[in-house]
Amino acid sequence: WRLSVQPPLEARLEQPARVFAETDDGEAVTLPFPACSVTRGSCFADLSPPEKPALRHFRARGDGQGRIEFQDAAGRPAPAMFGLRGFGAALSRV
Repeated sequence: WRLSVQPPLEARLEQPARVFAETDDGEAVTLPFPACSVTRGSCFADLSPPEKPALRHFRARGDGQGRIEFQDAAGRPAPAMFGLRGFGAALSRV
């Protein structure tokens, strides 16, 4: 399996995206954007398989939320929230 992130339009990609569990600012999974693709129509960051200890936080959060942090075109934080429902169960089956 792999963790893939597609940034929103106008995101700055000099810094990698950081993925957190819940709203804590603890250990994050870092996803650099190696290249953007015209044929795919966007930029994607992939991590396969994630080996970061931060994934324990995702598993432990159950039905909580995660947060992906990007920077917008002006360099301001542009967080995006996502649900973690089923993530722990899926991760334990890999």
